[in-house]
Amino acid sequence: MAQRNLGQLRLVKLDAIVEALLAKVKPEDLAQRYAEVTTSTTKHVASALRTLSNGRLRQIVALCPELSERDIDRLFEEFRYGARPAFSLYLVNCPLSQGELEDAILAAVDWEPEEEHRTRVIDVDQFDKGVFEVAFSYQTIHEYLDPATEALAERPELEYGFLWLAPHGNYMAIESCPMPVAQYVRKSLADSGIRSVPLRFHQDVVDSVVSPDELRAAGFRILNPSDDEPINQRYSDPNMGNKQRFMHEMRRRSEQLEGVYEQRLSDGDRTNLRFNNRGGRIAFSKRLPTSSLRRHGCAIIEKLVATLQSYLETDLSSFARIVSFESVWGHRVSAAARPSLKTLVAAIHVAKREGRGQVGLGEVTARRLLEAMPRYWHAALMAYCDQCAAAQPVRCACCDSVITPANTPSGCDCTCSQDVPLDVRALCCWDAHSLDPADCSVEVWPSLRAVELVAEASREIAAQGFTPTEDAFVIRDDQLVMTKIDVNEVLIAPIGIPELRHVADLPSDDLRGASTFAVKLVEKCKKAGNCTNCGVSIRDGRCLMNVLRLVLNVTPRPHHGHEFGDAALQITIEGRCLQARLLAKKGSARAVTPGSPSGQELIRQTVSACMDSRTQAVVVAIPATCDDQLRTTLREVCRWSKRWLVILDLNYLARATALAFDKECLDG
Repeated sequence: MAQRNLGQLRLVKLDAIVEALLAKVKPEDLAQRYAEVTTSTTKHVASALRTLSNGRLRQIVALCPELSERDIDRLFEEFRYGARPAFSLYLVNCPLSQGELEDAILAAVDWEPEEEHRTRVIDVDQFDKGVFEVAFSYQTIHEYLDPATEALAERPELEYGFLWLAPHGNYMAIESCPMPVAQYVRKSLADSGIRSVPLRFHQDVVDSVVSPDELRAAGFRILNPSDDEPINQRYSDPNMGNKQRFMHEMRRRSEQLEGVYEQRLSDGDRTNLRFNNRGGRIAFSKRLPTSSLRRHGCAIIEKLVATLQSYLETDLSSFARIVSFESVWGHRVSAAARPSLKTLVAAIHVAKREGRGQVGLGEVTARRLLEAMPRYWHAALMAYCDQCAAAQPVRCACCDSVITPANTPSGCDCTCSQDVPLDVRALCCWDAHSLDPADCSVEVWPSLRAVELVAEASREIAAQGFTPTEDAFVIRDDQLVMTKIDVNEVLIAPIGIPELRHVADLPSDDLRGASTFAVKLVEKCKKAGNCTNCGVSIRDGRCLMNVLRLVLNVTPRPHHGHEFGDAALQITIEGRCLQARLLAKKGSARAVTPGSPSGQELIRQTVSACMDSRTQAVVVAIPATCDDQLRTTLREVCRWSKRWLVILDLNYLARATALAFDKECLDG
């Protein structure tokens, strides 16, 4: 028998090989060949055959001329997919051309075996409509009762699986196998540029590919069960599809987890098709010839994927319920936050694909994102002031501080009150013009962590997904607003700005005393309400704004707990005179990080300053060491909003403090 035919048996289930041997070979001849291969004898040849590995069975088949090459071919075609073939479905993102694609799949033949499951590809084939079938093997451990010793024993077994990959049809189906094996297969394909996202079925998707009249069994999870009612319920009836009143009531009060539908195939055969909605799996109830399973299985999967893709056009929330980014996000995103974040990813995908600057998010709002993931967003309350002809952060007319959205459905915070709705507040812009609460909008900007989550998920569903170096977004109420970033670097060193260079150029000799004093500076002193006419010395008041007033000739503004800008100044960058907002924070002997109180407040103030359409540059003054992550966060916020950033840290402000001491002595 040709070696090629024996090789086909590697993909055939063990029971199918055993049944073929028992049907074609006499028991006494089979027992003799069993003894020749295993060097042991048995009185129960059928039971003994079922304990053998695929390799041993192939050795026995090679000794059996009763099994012809045609028998092996028929066995391969009829049984290669097993008795009840089942698939887990994935949405595929593949940017590769046809030639590159074939090379990438063929490269999978060289996958390194894993230590535990030792997974490797053994065959790659292409059939109709550009669908690739990749056959792979993996190792499992089987326990059995040793006939000789009647003791429990175990042996490694080489199992076989396959997947269908239709990169340009945007789907992949992996035959049910251990989860670590499926994950390893997906990772190997991703390393070759073929990414995939697990699918979950919403019942509307299932109803789009099968007729409800074909329903024969269904499982439900009751949403609000009574005390004596089971949560999970399953019903079976040959006429269940016709019991419309019952099905309507069950779907009204429960989630349908699975359904079994009777299907008539194109060749006249019948099979039951099972949908596991939460697991994203479909299964056939009987053995099907290869051609029939390929034809019918691919048709069902293509309808499912087409319905899913249509949701990207019409129903982002349904798309978010179907796709799963659990393997990408892991435990970084809570279960409560995932639906909103998935809707956001889908909206970004639509905006990128269609070149749209704005996409509606439906029920997902800036407040909902802020409530679900408060540490992942920088929030501000914005309004367009007609008198200023500009969009500005909203201030409280009572305490004069910037109002920020609270992590609650409707509340807002300021210095004088916490979690109070807007409609009971007196609001104004930065220039004290009154604002109507109805004109205010909640805006959230993503933190670096949120950008990372979005980018990771976007890469899974689109070749040209969200790219942090090129794209930026903000959520304004229930609208996604996308912008293109055309500025690569916005962080400018003080020595590169004429108005600040005279301090940066000062020698660094013997600044230890000035540095020690600078870290004790505060952003406001006891006479903060009269900053313009302040007469307190630097040594007595320890006021950072007083230092900047003497050194940079800035005019401080009165401070408040959530001040928007401590001063306005003009700086020159690339030959242009720009209006800059100065944000000052008190000094610290410790490095300031994004998680520290000063770091968090500085990020919030920077976001507010960048949202003001009049701001062209942000100057941060903080007599402390800013760690790299804080610098990166501030830089990215300014880069997304296309604002310049200048950081005056301890290195700069120690020189400024020494220069301010000299000026006070001279003035004195």
